[in-house]
Amino acid sequence: MNRVSFGVAAGVVLLCSTSPAQAPRRVLDARPGPADSVQSAGLFVAPAPRAGELFLVLDDGVHGAELWLSDGSATGTRLLIDLSPGPASTSFWSWSAAADGLWFVVDAQAQRELWHCDGTAAGTRLVFATAAQSLSPPSHFFADGSFLFGHGGQTWRSDRNGTQLASLGMPEGYLVAVLRGLPWIHDGMARGLWRSDGSAGGTVQVAPNVDLAMPALGGVLAVQTSGTQSTLQVFGVTPSPQTTLNEPVFAFAMGNAIGLLGTTTLWRWDGAGPPQALRSFASLLDPTTGTTIGFRPDGRGLLFRADDGIHGFEPWWTDLSANGTRLLGDFSAGVASSTLGATYGIGSRVVFWMTQPATGSEPWSSDGTPAGTQLLGDLEPGPGSSTPDDFSGIGGLAGERRMLLPITTSAVGNELWISDGTSAGTRLLGDLRPGPASSIQPWTFWGWTAGTRFLYAADDGVHGAEPHAVDLEGARAHLLGGCSDPAVYSVGDPVLGAAWPLRAGGLDVAAFGFALLALPASSPLALGSGCFIQLDPASAVTIAGIFPDAGGRWTGSLTLPSTPSLRGAALVTQAIFVPSTHPLGFEMGTAWWVTLGF
Repeated sequence: MNRVSFGVAAGVVLLCSTSPAQAPRRVLDARPGPADSVQSAGLFVAPAPRAGELFLVLDDGVHGAELWLSDGSATGTRLLIDLSPGPASTSFWSWSAAADGLWFVVDAQAQRELWHCDGTAAGTRLVFATAAQSLSPPSHFFADGSFLFGHGGQTWRSDRNGTQLASLGMPEGYLVAVLRGLPWIHDGMARGLWRSDGSAGGTVQVAPNVDLAMPALGGVLAVQTSGTQSTLQVFGVTPSPQTTLNEPVFAFAMGNAIGLLGTTTLWRWDGAGPPQALRSFASLLDPTTGTTIGFRPDGRGLLFRADDGIHGFEPWWTDLSANGTRLLGDFSAGVASSTLGATYGIGSRVVFWMTQPATGSEPWSSDGTPAGTQLLGDLEPGPGSSTPDDFSGIGGLAGERRMLLPITTSAVGNELWISDGTSAGTRLLGDLRPGPASSIQPWTFWGWTAGTRFLYAADDGVHGAEPHAVDLEGARAHLLGGCSDPAVYSVGDPVLGAAWPLRAGGLDVAAFGFALLALPASSPLALGSGCFIQLDPASAVTIAGIFPDAGGRWTGSLTLPSTPSLRGAALVTQAIFVPSTHPLGFEMGTAWWVTLGF
């Protein structure tokens, strides 16, 4: 009885609270001197089972590139295990994090190996080895602790010891959603959408030739495009809505509706009847740049680039209503077009890079209104451009009010900046390598949150590429602590004395639950199969009932007290669901580390 959210992710940018952030600091010089401890080979960072800790791969010059553990402090950063004894380095290939630790694949010359680490050297073990070059870590866990993984281009099921293997007869793919305990997988190259109960007989192809699959309307939306015709169907719900449009479309989920960007039309589809045309354009697709979009993290707005035939390509906004679809401004007067670049969601705003003759390409911010669309700063003064470092290494938090992002300018090079979506709240955090030289190098960069700290790789010009940290008062981080996939998502920041909106989707309509905000458990309680209770229910600060609608969706809120002593307190939010197929009769959703304030 796993849970998935139908909300929209904010992208690959780290988001945090509006509380002050301190200047970056070097955590330690793991490889003393100018040599790099952060190597481009075997580069990764991942959340550890204990809150506030991360797995890192560092090379201290003695043990080669190996697995380390860090809480963002010098004393809390240590070599965990030397898998390739001596100066030889372990070649880490890929990884996935689970409630009970890290699963990772090692390239060991003649074979690929799947390992598991529970955060201790004694709990690091080889699970499975194969001569096949295609091996991927677990993509889904079942209630009994068995999991799905990719092997030899196919999807297999295994127990946690790697001894009971079963091929499901399905190509290797990526997990789209988990609905009522069953994983839905899109196999990518072959373009099939599959559903599985973990057995070969219970693994079926739901639809062939699927170009896009995503959670939507409490189910899984499959988009099939043939020539100029797009067929859309939502699987996993009854009845299964279906519609056809005579143009290729880009689909996105927003609340209880699906948005569709065609070649000339913006559509809204709620699954009942045909899609509704919200607005027609001369073009929604620029042949030189494609379609640029950016979501508000709360899923209540989308920025997109369109040409209405009068103003050229300019930024537009929609909340999937006719009145809420509007031009944000004619920034390149007349039929001339504005170029939009990288986009990031911050709270109720979207930050995007836009090119103007006077300022070049610089960050702008919008709340969805023309008056609320503003230049955040001419970071590279004059017609020159600042450049955001847009990559997939950043992660760890979502839905808060600030972002941390490497930005390159000629004055300071590539350094870490912070922004809350306003001009006053956009600033350089620190020039670790003074002058135009860059402390952040794309080939050695990663970034993630450890509790209320953000860890990233930087080179100050003296110590080489080493772990650095920024202290973030009032951050919110994923704890990987439940039995199910993320069950309940927040909308915005938890503010003392206010209602904190929550949402969920893909729930069992016959189940109900409670969302709690409480003190963290002194020691997480293991429920078996990698499941944990991360909070102390007896210390609950506030509670909300979860009652899914007929589509398996729920929206609600936690009413937060205005108690000053709770400001900055370390709390945990987690959902409890009943009934469940779990032997204990109840199930814990994924937990989140939360601090209140603002």
